[in-house]
Amino acid sequence: MEEKKELLLFQLGPVQEFIAQAAEVSDLWAGSYLLSSLVWAGIKSLQEKGIGREDFVFPSLVDDTVRKALEDHRIPTIPNRFLCWVPSGKEAEIAEGTKDAISRALMDYVAEFAAFEGAELQAEQFLQMTWAILEDPTGDMGQDYRAVGRRLALRRNLREFDPWREAEGLRNAPKDYLS
Repeated sequence: MEEKKELLLFQLGPVQEFIAQAAEVSDLWAGSYLLSSLVWAGIKSLQEKGIGREDFVFPSLVDDTVRKALEDHRIPTIPNRFLCWVPSGKEAEIAEGTKDAISRALMDYVAEFAAFEGAELQAEQFLQMTWAILEDPTGDMGQDYRAVGRRLALRRNLREFDPWREAEGLRNAPKDYLS
């Protein structure tokens, strides 16, 4: 008997706000590459948990094109969201594990490249990761994608945020330039 599967739609953001801060074309490329590589870290974590290449609806991982473009050629080619089949009953665990993997990948970048005080705290507060599950998909991928997309949109409207935290050593710094 085949294991029951559900659709997981996972999204990483904020893309527009992040990319809009680019001052030069190289900043656009770097921002796109960073986001692509973070999504790729999430996808790899799913593969480590037994989600196969054939379980990904998009990006398609049936061949090695996406991995080669990102890792070998350094082309930021992965979208900020992915859709895949996951085992029923394990969807929340899998999605939360994906969030953890992406957060760890971001912290690895921060540890390697950020050279200013408070960078880790700023990075922790930067990413917004949301996900939605479609239980009992109909098999009509267009209809199922629209349905899980509506769920994700509803989920994104429920803004979760922690109160802003200041980095150690910066407690007396002005909160804005008008202070």
